[in-house]
Amino acid sequence: SSLFLGASSTCELRWLLPSALLARLPGVKSLELVLIGFLGELSPENKREPDPKADSLSEGIKRTTTEDGREIFVHLIKGTLEDALKKQLKAPEDGTAEKAGGEDGEAFDQPSDATAAAFGLGGKQEEEPAAKWAPMVPPSICFIAHPQLHRYFSDFFPAIAWLIQNEVPTMVIGASAPDPSWDQDEVLLKALGCNIVVPKRESPYPMCLPDSSTVKKCNHVIGFCGGKAIDRSKLVDTKLSLLTQDYNVR
Repeated sequence: SSLFLGASSTCELRWLLPSALLARLPGVKSLELVLIGFLGELSPENKREPDPKADSLSEGIKRTTTEDGREIFVHLIKGTLEDALKKQLKAPEDGTAEKAGGEDGEAFDQPSDATAAAFGLGGKQEEEPAAKWAPMVPPSICFIAHPQLHRYFSDFFPAIAWLIQNEVPTMVIGASAPDPSWDQDEVLLKALGCNIVVPKRESPYPMCLPDSSTVKKCNHVIGFCGGKAIDRSKLVDTKLSLLTQDYNVR
């Protein structure tokens, strides 16, 4: 089971072929992928701008079965992890799995015949609404891609505190400059109480802009697991302390 926090309607995970993803996980027969977010972003004026395509996405759970009998469950959740834990990810009190929603729309875009042939994946992959689904909480791993902690430090605090308390192995993926992630995200995570198990290191799989090889998404990774989350009442003082050390944080 894997959480992906801070997803958007343009999230690259939605464009991955399930067969291609599972091909890189040969020992996995069933993969649960929960994409949480679709909340938009802050404008330069610090106003919340909604995700322009969030309303067109189908919330709920989809199951994709590959030709070799393996499966991926994809759950799209609009909102925060904090809210999802009270609703969509809350275990049913009677011990039974909830019926999945999202009968309309698709979790994954289907590959063209040419793309499928190039990857040796066959044609259209079978995708259907999952009849029953019991969330795995806490998950096996969590990914947070390009969180821009300098802008969303307070927004990510509840999620990071929960991940720390539940000792969920978490990878934070950062962008290159001008994003300040490389220079300060490890410090910000430590300030929140994270136990860093993978110090920042460059990613072997960066995503470069077409017109610039120096500006990259997925530029580096930082891993944490467990630690001691700070109390919410100390969040403001923590931010002020970081600011006095010349770190950029809101």
